[in-house]
Amino acid sequence: MQDHRPLHLIVIDGWHPGLLQQERDRLPAFSFLAAAGLLDLECVSTFPTVTPSALSTLVTGVMPSVHGIRGIMWYHREEDRYVHYWPSHQSLVRGTLPRVLRDIFIHLNGAHLNVSTPTVFERLEAAGLVCGNVNFPITRGTCLHRATLPRLISWLAGLEPDLAVSGPRHCYLGDFVPMPGFGKQGLFGRFGINDDRAGDYGAAMIKEQHPDFSLVYLNEHDLRSHHAGPMGCAYSLSIIDRQLAKLMDAYGSWEKAVTEARWILVGDHAQSPIGGRPGYAVNVFKAFKGFTVAPLAVGGLDARGADLAIAPNDRSALIYLRDPTRLSDVLEQVARWPSVDQIAWREGQDCCAMSAESGRVLRWRAGGDRLDPHGRAWRLAGDPGVLGLRLDRDGGLGGLEYPDALSRLGDALEGGADVVLTAKRGYEFTTGITMGKGNHGSLAKEDSMVPLLTVGLPPLGAPSRTSDVARLVLAAFGLASIPPASLWRQSWSSSVNG
Repeated sequence: MQDHRPLHLIVIDGWHPGLLQQERDRLPAFSFLAAAGLLDLECVSTFPTVTPSALSTLVTGVMPSVHGIRGIMWYHREEDRYVHYWPSHQSLVRGTLPRVLRDIFIHLNGAHLNVSTPTVFERLEAAGLVCGNVNFPITRGTCLHRATLPRLISWLAGLEPDLAVSGPRHCYLGDFVPMPGFGKQGLFGRFGINDDRAGDYGAAMIKEQHPDFSLVYLNEHDLRSHHAGPMGCAYSLSIIDRQLAKLMDAYGSWEKAVTEARWILVGDHAQSPIGGRPGYAVNVFKAFKGFTVAPLAVGGLDARGADLAIAPNDRSALIYLRDPTRLSDVLEQVARWPSVDQIAWREGQDCCAMSAESGRVLRWRAGGDRLDPHGRAWRLAGDPGVLGLRLDRDGGLGGLEYPDALSRLGDALEGGADVVLTAKRGYEFTTGITMGKGNHGSLAKEDSMVPLLTVGLPPLGAPSRTSDVARLVLAAFGLASIPPASLWRQSWSSSVNG
C-alpha cells in the first residue's frame, strides 16, 4: 500500500558523524527522531567532497561527471575560464566577483546543471505531487519564481535586480525569494540564508502549505566548522537541533511529527582539521615551477596559451592541461609537494592513482573479478594500498580509509580534469586564503562520511551513499524509475510566481 504521508528532507552542511555521536545526548529533537528511525553514520559523499557538487548529487541521484557541477571550482574548457561558486573578499579584489555571482545566480541551475539530469523536484512534480524548497541552492523545478537581488549584489553582478528562478511550487530563498509575512534580514543576517530563517520558513511551510515533499537546507554548520574545526563547534549542533524542533512542532507534537510524516536527515560532506604545520595552506597558483598557470581572473588556457589551469577544491584540486604530452612533467612535480596524498590521472581506459609518499601506483577499470562493497566489479593492477584497499580472499574489496575511492576518483577523472590531487590530513589547497581550522574536499574518510537518518522509510541498506538519497525520495512516492526528459520537461510552467 502506498504511503501518502509527507516527506521532509533536511540537509545539514558539513555534518560530522563524530561530533554528532559526541553531542547526541544534548540534542533532544535529534534524539527523538533517531529513536523513531534508522541512523547510519557512514553514508559516503561525492568527490570532490565540496558543497555544490555534493548538493547537486543529493537532488539528482547522479555523480558530478553526469550532473555537471564538478566542484566548488572547476575549469570550463568550452568557455576557457574558471567557474567558481564561492564569493569572497578575494574575488572582489581580483575582479572575479561579478562572474562568481552570475555563476551562482544564473548558471548553477541553468547552463551548468545538466538538463538531462532532473532534480527530485522536477521528477515529483511531473508526477502531480507538490514540492517545497527552503534555502537549498539547487532549486530547479517546474515553476518560475521572482527573485529580487539586493542593489549591491545586482550592481556587482551586472544583473537586473529582478530574476526568474526555477523551483518547485513552493520555493523560498532567504531575502531573495522571501516567504510572505517575514521581513528581510539584510547583509548582517546573511540575506536570510541562515539556519534560524530556514527553520522558520520550513515550519511555516509545513503548517500552511502542506507540500508532499519539502527540502530544508541548514547551511551554517559548515561555516562554523571551518572557523572552529569539525570537533570544535558543538554549539552549532544545538542551533540545528532547535530548527529540527521547530519543524516537528509544526505538527502540534513530536509524536505526531513522526507518525504523520516521514523524515530524512543527511549531511552533504564532513570536515577534517587543518593547520598545525608550516605551509599547510598551499596556494596552488604559486606552487608550480616551469609552468604558466591560467590566471584566476581571466583564465586563458587556450586564448592565452597557459600550460595548465588548476581549480583548488579545498582539500583536493583539479588540473587541466593544454598539452597532454606534459602530463609526466606535472606528475613528477606534484609528487614532490609535501601536501599531496594521492595523484590521479587516466591512461587509455585505465584510471591511475599514485601515492605521493611511496611512489606506488594502482591502476583500475570497471569490470573484473573484484567486487567493492557496493557490488560493482573492478579490474585492478598495482598496489591497492594507494587507495587504502584490502583484497579479501573471497574476491571482495575492503577498506574504509578512502571510502568508495575507485568510483568517486574515477568519476572526477571523467569530469574533464587531466590530473586530480588529494591533500594529506592537515593540508588544504587554496587560491590564496585559508578556511580556518577545518576543511573538506578530499577522498579521506573524515571528509567523506556523513550521518544519514531516516524515519518512516524502509532501510536503505549498507553501505549507503548520498547519491542514494534521491532514489530513496522517489521510492517513497512510488517513483523508483527516472522518467524520460520529455515527460518531466513538459510540466514546466511559463508563469512567474510571487
